[in-house]
Amino acid sequence: GLVTVEGFKWGYDIEKIAELSTQNGAFDVLILSDLVFNHSEHSALLRSVDRLMAKPRADGSGGGEAYVFFTHYRTWLADKDMDFLTRAHNELGLTVTRLVEYYTGAMFDSDPGDERVCGTVHGFCQAFPPSPLQS
Repeated sequence: GLVTVEGFKWGYDIEKIAELSTQNGAFDVLILSDLVFNHSEHSALLRSVDRLMAKPRADGSGGGEAYVFFTHYRTWLADKDMDFLTRAHNELGLTVTRLVEYYTGAMFDSDPGDERVCGTVHGFCQAFPPSPLQS
């Protein structure tokens, strides 16, 4: 298959990246890897997810998924990392399902904070709930 690489700044103009979609500018899968540590950009990330992830069809089928993976680099800000998931649910109505929580060990010996916290990978799936069937 064809792979296209395109730069994109979360939360900004989606037209160029949306043109790569075969589904009216939306995608079945979004991958957000190591992004939630940048708390000031949560709004931009959510805006992009909302605009780029495929919505369920009127019959309730389809709909995209966003896969969110991260570790808590700054263990003292772990709650703020997790706020991204809470906001996705509260602001966009996304379902949030934990996929994995796996301890791999700290990336660097000098990482500050609790090694169990900074060495654990978290993975979640976010999706729009299925649309109710139209009568």
